[in-house]
Amino acid sequence: MLSKPAIRLLIAVILLFSCHTIAQAQWPQFGGPQRDFRVSEASISQPIRIADWSVELGIGDAAPVVDQNSVFVTEAALDDQGQEAMQVRCIDLLNGQTRWSSLVDGKSYVSQDISESFPVRPIASPVAQSGRIVVVSYGGCVSCLDQRTGKVVWKHDLVSEFRAIPMQFGWASSPWTDGSIVVVACGGPEALVLAFQLDTGEVAWKLSAGEAAFASFSEILSADGSKHLCYVGRDVLIGFDPCSGIELWNYPLPKPKLTNAVTPIALPNGQLLVGGQGFESSRRLQISKTNGKWNVAEGWISKHYPFYCNWLVDQTTQQIIGYNSNVLAGIDLGTGELRWKARGWTDANFAVRGDTVVAIRGDGFLAKAKIAADGMRPIAGSRVVNDRVWTPPVLVSNSALIRGRRTLSAVNLDSLEAIEKIPSGTEVDAMNAMYGQQHENVAALLDKATKEPENLTFDDYHRVVTDRSIRFGEGEYRKILDGLAKVTDRSVEMKIVEDWCKLEPDSIVAFDRWIALLRIQGENEKADQLLEDRLIEMEIEVTVPTTTESSANIYLTGNAAAVNSWKPDGWLLTRADDGRYRTKLKLPKGNFEFKFTRGDWGSVEVRADGGSTSNRRVRVPSKKSESVGLGPFVVQAWKSDLNR
Repeated sequence: MLSKPAIRLLIAVILLFSCHTIAQAQWPQFGGPQRDFRVSEASISQPIRIADWSVELGIGDAAPVVDQNSVFVTEAALDDQGQEAMQVRCIDLLNGQTRWSSLVDGKSYVSQDISESFPVRPIASPVAQSGRIVVVSYGGCVSCLDQRTGKVVWKHDLVSEFRAIPMQFGWASSPWTDGSIVVVACGGPEALVLAFQLDTGEVAWKLSAGEAAFASFSEILSADGSKHLCYVGRDVLIGFDPCSGIELWNYPLPKPKLTNAVTPIALPNGQLLVGGQGFESSRRLQISKTNGKWNVAEGWISKHYPFYCNWLVDQTTQQIIGYNSNVLAGIDLGTGELRWKARGWTDANFAVRGDTVVAIRGDGFLAKAKIAADGMRPIAGSRVVNDRVWTPPVLVSNSALIRGRRTLSAVNLDSLEAIEKIPSGTEVDAMNAMYGQQHENVAALLDKATKEPENLTFDDYHRVVTDRSIRFGEGEYRKILDGLAKVTDRSVEMKIVEDWCKLEPDSIVAFDRWIALLRIQGENEKADQLLEDRLIEMEIEVTVPTTTESSANIYLTGNAAAVNSWKPDGWLLTRADDGRYRTKLKLPKGNFEFKFTRGDWGSVEVRADGGSTSNRRVRVPSKKSESVGLGPFVVQAWKSDLNR
């Protein structure tokens, strides 16, 4: 009989071996072990037991990664000063418990396009290797953390250090690493792509100038056995040596300046599948070397291509599977011709376990299917998360990790219900955040609020707003509350406003609406107390173009009642002797969006080239004893001056 110490040692050896076995099926980078969204059945022959769990997260659209029994995920957060940040969280794979969380830089820029549907949030998936985790924020801050503790080992700001041009809709390219260096998309006059030493953060190399786009890196093995990395910028598809950063070949995009592209798929012997807006197609390319020079030859070109979801190659049936604007399609791998189309897979992203496709739809419906020569054959599926999903599933053992916009869930794939076809009727759920299409349940709710508000109940509203795959934002709240304002008994209106403030505690618009409703109902004392608790004095300073007349009136307008709720002549600023404009005003805690104008929308601030700017955004912190300064801000130009 073994002694207790011997038994403990044996158990430790077994666990160590088990962890090693598990690690082969982990998901250390965007797209999994080989960046092709596949795990083999052999790698999960002894599956680990992962409980079904779900955790609430800050908003995010970046897929998580798994290394050993740790899940690493990023989320939007606020720092101690209430400013934009990104949080990296380490979660126990087996039970969903948070092991550590760490704040890193997550600021955005006014030149980036921010909206209610596309707020500031992480989009680029992390990479995890050699005990490190590397993340890229919406605004281009690269941070390397220790996997065990969450401590930041090194960091770089691509914009301030390397003159990167802020990505229009945020950095979305996942880094690539070989355990020695980590390669990131930069973009700008200094480097399209650059690499850092993984251990130290020192710059390893820089690759040419150029504008970055949204696809991640792909690894190609050429016919002669050499390894290339390729990256799709806004103007060019480029191949380079990952060790030195030396450019090996390039392929100009037929439609440059368009950023949506799927990550290229590497095929054997230096072949490559590319697709997206800039190609206006999907294409099969051949990378080869002749007389010492690398060349790119076009095979076939197909008008069918995935737009923003990932795509897969099935070698058995020799076809490519991808989702475009409204249909799933199968494309012949040899010719590029369309084989079949299917509806019901709206916004589906994919991964493969053995011979089974695992697809997560944009509305949170998870399905397993088999690929046939003429389509996809669903075998099981259920709606597993009540959230909007933009990312592919992460497959570990018998489970799929699903990153919803505000949740992360582990779902056992064997628990899905048997189905023979994908259920319909959810296409608009998934598409509303992309194109602003209104979900039928939202439309019915707003119609009732407009035509028969006296019959609208809180439960009617609550059934819609608690479905997080349905976008229900400030515009929808305004419409439903405007309808309820016609009713003498305003109890339902008040309950909805209070719920809005609870669900979105940093919404200044919701808070202002609550205050206004309290005053209408004569509850001035409560309104005064809420304002006293939440208002903070802010000092705002702005520098205007030198061509601005000294007698000009400069206004601040934004999403707060204090600045007249987006009326262009909202709050008048005062010109100081140094030519700058300043003001002090009290604003409620929350997310303040604003712009500067000269009194009307025809003279709003714009970029120097005349292009419109996104709303400026600042976080008004919690109540403090003294005023907080914002700025100095700089207006590049006025719309009225450029239109003369």
